[in-house]
Amino acid sequence: MAVKGPLNIIETHFEKGLLGLAALTLVGVALYYGALGPYRIEFDGERLGPEQLDERIAAKAVQLAEKLKPTTVKPDDVPNFSQQLRARFETPIFQADPNGGLALAPRLPIAVPLGAPLPTLDDATAVREAVSLVKVLPPARPVVATGISQVQRRPLTLDPTTPPQPGQPGQPGQPGRPTVEAESVGLSWVTVAAYYPREALRNLMTEAKYVSYRAQVFVVSVDAQRQEMLPSGEWSDWVDVERGPGTLSVEVPTPVYDEATGSVVNQADLDRQIELVRAAQRLILQPPFYPVDSGDVWDVPPLPNLSSEVRSAPPDRGAEPEPEPRPGRPPPGGRPAGPAPQQVRQELDRKVRDADQAVRAGRLEEAERLAREVFDHPQATAALRNRADQVIKRVASLKRPTARGPEDPNALVVNPVGKDRDPAIWFHDETVDPGKTYRYRLRVKIWNRYVGKRAELRDPADANKTVLVGDWSEPSDPILVYPRTHFFVRSRAFGDEPAVSCEVFTWHSGRWLRETFSARVGDVIGDTKEVRLDDGPDGRPVRETVDFSTGAVVLDLRFDEPMVLRRSQGKGEFAYAESRSIRVVYLDPSDGQVKERVDRLDRADPRYLRLREEVGAD
Repeated sequence: MAVKGPLNIIETHFEKGLLGLAALTLVGVALYYGALGPYRIEFDGERLGPEQLDERIAAKAVQLAEKLKPTTVKPDDVPNFSQQLRARFETPIFQADPNGGLALAPRLPIAVPLGAPLPTLDDATAVREAVSLVKVLPPARPVVATGISQVQRRPLTLDPTTPPQPGQPGQPGQPGRPTVEAESVGLSWVTVAAYYPREALRNLMTEAKYVSYRAQVFVVSVDAQRQEMLPSGEWSDWVDVERGPGTLSVEVPTPVYDEATGSVVNQADLDRQIELVRAAQRLILQPPFYPVDSGDVWDVPPLPNLSSEVRSAPPDRGAEPEPEPRPGRPPPGGRPAGPAPQQVRQELDRKVRDADQAVRAGRLEEAERLAREVFDHPQATAALRNRADQVIKRVASLKRPTARGPEDPNALVVNPVGKDRDPAIWFHDETVDPGKTYRYRLRVKIWNRYVGKRAELRDPADANKTVLVGDWSEPSDPILVYPRTHFFVRSRAFGDEPAVSCEVFTWHSGRWLRETFSARVGDVIGDTKEVRLDDGPDGRPVRETVDFSTGAVVLDLRFDEPMVLRRSQGKGEFAYAESRSIRVVYLDPSDGQVKERVDRLDRADPRYLRLREEVGAD
């Protein structure tokens, strides 16, 4: 019982507490909703109870009723237009002069009012849709060609003040070569060529809502970059190729605006320059190569779809000459067969010089005739025949029809396949190092046809760009620049120490020269040597010191090295045979790589055979 006592007390008082709490809640609700009046709402920016709300609504209704009561509106005086029109037609044109003079009308009435003013060109331009500049397309994948030539280098300029010269480029407002003295230089060169999608770019301009007369492509420059093959076999970074003097350099002015009116202050300069660029499109897209005196004849690189007829071909030297009696002692009972050999060589040397001058003067028929006389002469030396052959090749290259076509020599070289007839573009690189390997890429810069036209562009900042720069093309295939010196292993050199004999060919004053040198391990193949060039006008031999150094360092010599050669047995069959050879391991200075040459392979090397033919070796 003692345990249950406290529980009973809690149960008894808990019920009383609940009843008290309920009573307090009831009293609070009655006070809040009865005495305090919580029914208030916002009306016209104030919180109002039920009674105040009714009064305020009634007052608003009275105000609205007052506003809706009818009011007296003062009628407007409308003119009687019909009476005015009748009075105008009944009034005479000529009215009496109060001073008794002639009755004249001071001003005739307007019969028909003028309409809206006609729109002007400026108004049409103002309402034309704004234009966004197109993205300049890249050229197709380029192809490359290389060579070594003795050329007549003369700069090509874009000068509007060049005086007129009949039959020559350089008319006023036209680009051309100025009349400066040409410089004869030996040049290692690479030409990079590609087709450019000019028509596709025009279509993009039309789709971008270019005005028709501005949807035209005028190329300002063709740019080139190259990579060099490193000794590791990797490619270097892309570097810009310097433009040579034979390529046009166009000055591009920047638009200058008047701060007050926004007009272009130097608009005349921009107009003058675009006209020069327009006139020079062929020379900008396809700059001509220098006149070639000797060496490799330049031709358009092997672009896809280009006709093989325009590629370089060996000149036709005609039929073999009839044998002539050799000079010297006459046969028994006969008379001397001809002049002395020295006199003949002097005469042939004079003809070669005359043929060379005839080429430079443009007398191609005369030059070819003289060169053929020397080449076909039985007493011509190998050096004279080689010089005559160079003249024949130069004449053939000048007379050969190119991809421009014989009908219009000033036309562009274009892709003969496809409806767009994409023009070819090319770039001459005159800064190459012989013996190195490069690859190239091209891009074009075109004239911005909306330069200075801020109001017509969606982005007014684009009007400040005189030229638009295109994307780079894909890289070309690698190309090895023709070295100016070549060496080929010939045989083992006699002596106490192991050495090899090498034939060295070097390019000197527009021709290939050949000499033989011996080299041991650690030696540099080649050296300077005094050689005989040609006979002078007086018949005496002309001698000159020529550098035949190749820069190649011999690292190892291996004699009687076994190797297997494949030999043809005719009818498409061949057999393998073991042979002994001489192997030369050397350091190539052009690319820093270790290479080797084998005498057995050098004897059949196409470059070796071609060089021997160039120097007239037997």
